[in-house]
Amino acid sequence: MTSAGNPFRPLTTVMSSRESDDAMYVEKLRKTVRQWDRWRWWLVAFHAVIFSLLVVSICCIFSQLQQDLNSFGILPQYTSAISGIVFSIGLKSGFWFCTAIQCLVTGLSGMRKEQMLLELYDEKHRPFISPVSND
Repeated sequence: MTSAGNPFRPLTTVMSSRESDDAMYVEKLRKTVRQWDRWRWWLVAFHAVIFSLLVVSICCIFSQLQQDLNSFGILPQYTSAISGIVFSIGLKSGFWFCTAIQCLVTGLSGMRKEQMLLELYDEKHRPFISPVSND
């Protein structure tokens, strides 16, 4: 039977194109992992500095706010507005803390899933060597 008459020809074409697509995806993934490994520690250091600056700035803001509130004679009708402002600052700083911690954890993770995918791909496409020795 000729290849033109082969009923499985479209299937083999799809399978071979899928394998080439997989190989291209794996190469892109390898490049991404290499870039991540190269830049990861710089990103971790950057986010650690940002996190520490955030902690210091929030502490300074709250201490200055406390000093300002103690120095002025605050009327009772303004206390709800001031507490709302303090609450919104605290809420926003909590969001910043969570974001900074998430970035630190992401930076330290090292793309574990992608590296496992590459290991499985390499294991699947490694040439088979028989464990039986020929004596």
